[in-house]
Amino acid sequence: MVETALRAPADPDAGRRGGARSGIDADARRKFRLSLGSSLDSLPPAWLHLQETGLSTPFQTQAWLLPWYRIIGANYGAKPLFLTVSDARTNEPLMFFPLCIRQEGRLTRIEFPDLGVSDYNAPLLAAHFEPTELQLRRIMRSIFLELPPADLLCFDKFPEFLGQRPNPMLEHEMFHRMRFQSWESKLPATREQFDSTLPSTFRKELQRKHRRLAGRGSVELCETRNEADAQIAFETLCDQRRERFTELGRKDILEDAVYRDFYETIILSSLRTGFATLTTLRCDDESVAIMLGLHHAKSYHLLMSTIQSGKWKSCSPGNVAIDSMITALIGLGDRNFDFTIGDETYKHNFGAKPHQLYECVRAQSIFGAAQAFSMNFRSIVRNRLRPLKIA
Repeated sequence: MVETALRAPADPDAGRRGGARSGIDADARRKFRLSLGSSLDSLPPAWLHLQETGLSTPFQTQAWLLPWYRIIGANYGAKPLFLTVSDARTNEPLMFFPLCIRQEGRLTRIEFPDLGVSDYNAPLLAAHFEPTELQLRRIMRSIFLELPPADLLCFDKFPEFLGQRPNPMLEHEMFHRMRFQSWESKLPATREQFDSTLPSTFRKELQRKHRRLAGRGSVELCETRNEADAQIAFETLCDQRRERFTELGRKDILEDAVYRDFYETIILSSLRTGFATLTTLRCDDESVAIMLGLHHAKSYHLLMSTIQSGKWKSCSPGNVAIDSMITALIGLGDRNFDFTIGDETYKHNFGAKPHQLYECVRAQSIFGAAQAFSMNFRSIVRNRLRPLKIA
């Protein structure tokens, strides 16, 4: 474990200034401590503490990342790297970065654990911690200096919000918009209130789809609750997804045994906690649609959804499954249905609003400088953004 205390350089004129300057002086006086770790056998206590009391996305929880490190990371050469930012006076954890370090070609990268499975990346934050711009610059500058040797630091898929709060990390000048967005529908207290937010034409279309499917048999939305049912549902999801991706000519991540093992582990380990759920829309004895989602902080995050093709396509079982799931979530008191990344039309139909995602790429060595410049330049040109300031 490596620890570093940091604070801003002393200001010799601080004592002679008053008024608005006092807030800046308070920023300068507050000290933080950085701690680095890398062992899965001795996890930093700050991780679970901030997961339970602070703000985070489901993709930085231990339920998601411990299987990631042990399955995906272990098979693709990504080693754990943990960074904790604490208050130097009280030792209270304020930020926790679950990261990884890996080799890509000739370059060593430090990044959030992802490799195609995590839709959002962000540090876990203490609920009360709202760093000022000055504090954030100091913290990030120290992070850049204290991280182990690498060529690139790549932070991507940073969401606009953590919980109901704007993501404070985005105040740092190195973050800029990515080319894609995520989509989220707010869930009100009643289904009637939710329906009032939908276009009338889409509401009528949903009703027709429900009736059409009900005309084929008894329709039921079922959540898998035991290992045998979960394995059957996951196998069906994999089969339906493979058929669809083959039809589209796209690569299916579940064809990789490592990724398939990861998702199956997440599903089976969540049977008691309800973190990850497989929900099946059944018509009589046939699974006509399946959804894999994560439950976190009163929000449901849809990761994968598949449908049975052939005669069922005309019934739009995917839309019926999502609509039925929204009804169930409202009944449970959930506040958000997060469709995650992707700009599919059906998300807009369900009243989802787009949220921008952000990224930061920084060279940590002379060898990474050209790659970082190229990645940042392409992103800026693509998004027609203001010039990127290099810290």
